[in-house]
Amino acid sequence: MKKVLLVSHSQKIGGAERCLAELAGGLVKKGYEVYVTIPSKGENYDMFHSLNVQILIFGYPWWLNFKNEKYSVADKLKKFRSQVYAIIRFLKVIMKVKPDMVLTNTIAMPFAAIASRISGKKHVWFIHELGEEDHGLLFDYGIRASMKLVSFTSQRIIVNSILVKEKFSKYISADKMDIVNYDIPMPPSSYDEQAKDEVNDLNLYLIGQIQKGKGQLIAIKAHKQLLDKGVPSKLHILGSVSEVSYFEEIQLYIKENNIRDVFFHGFKEKPYLNFLPNPIGLMCSEFEALGRVTIEYMKLGVPVIANTAGQLVNIIDDGKNGLLFKKNDATDLANKVMMLLESKDLQADIIVKAKKYANTNYNSELYINGVLKAFGE
Repeated sequence: MKKVLLVSHSQKIGGAERCLAELAGGLVKKGYEVYVTIPSKGENYDMFHSLNVQILIFGYPWWLNFKNEKYSVADKLKKFRSQVYAIIRFLKVIMKVKPDMVLTNTIAMPFAAIASRISGKKHVWFIHELGEEDHGLLFDYGIRASMKLVSFTSQRIIVNSILVKEKFSKYISADKMDIVNYDIPMPPSSYDEQAKDEVNDLNLYLIGQIQKGKGQLIAIKAHKQLLDKGVPSKLHILGSVSEVSYFEEIQLYIKENNIRDVFFHGFKEKPYLNFLPNPIGLMCSEFEALGRVTIEYMKLGVPVIANTAGQLVNIIDDGKNGLLFKKNDATDLANKVMMLLESKDLQADIIVKAKKYANTNYNSELYINGVLKAFGE
């Protein structure tokens, strides 16, 4: 039985972590012995624990920093020492586990890749993010030098979208990169299809961490315009607060404009299980490397209205499998919602085409086989 070591950069449950769990589960079903490293016992521990994989927990830093943060020389030296120690720690793990293959599930840290190169193990990078554009992160040693190391330490490099490939092909040969679409399995939704014609309320959903880049305030402004037009709209915002100042700005805007029916549900591991009738999925992010939630909406049969930002324009065929609104334009977003409400035929057609697109392009067979191909399996 071949062994695979999967390296997670985070103990949280986000898009990349969910994709890693889907990969781990798929590899187990294929007969591989799977090990997963996480930096601490956090939110995703139970998710991995349920997959019959072996979990290794030890701390390791990133080689990224937020572009607005200032670091002293002492801070940089301390971080460098922790990075060197992380390489040593991964070398010890590889010597103990003896994996046939190693996959680093992010560009946030190169330590398993370097350890794999030293020990002669097959290594593949899986890049899910853009870094600066979507998260405001910069490389400690500069992007050009860092990408040279990524290329040097990898057998292949997997990316999750056309957009990500386009960015990093400026620094790495495009011939060494493969686009591999996720699986993104979805549970049945509990919202009643039959109730659509019986319930007048419109339920708008926006899922993602509450931070400026996710555009919750744009959705609230569009929701206000719908209410002003007499549309019985309800806006459901799901996600934890990662930028307190932005959340306070949102709350102040709601209070000053006396906006009703905005519901903050916090983080929900499976938010789709309790969708109400007449749902519309919103994607208001300023920039998305993929926009996993968009595919989740599609598979559930929830029509999507998305910002013309990042990879979303490569997923949404405007007017066919979803609708696009002008970037950060709340009025255009409200108008697109009205377009769906006023044409049930358009809405039904979008749902059918979106389901077909998502299920054809994002499934377990394509995902697992794409990753194994990168390893030469």
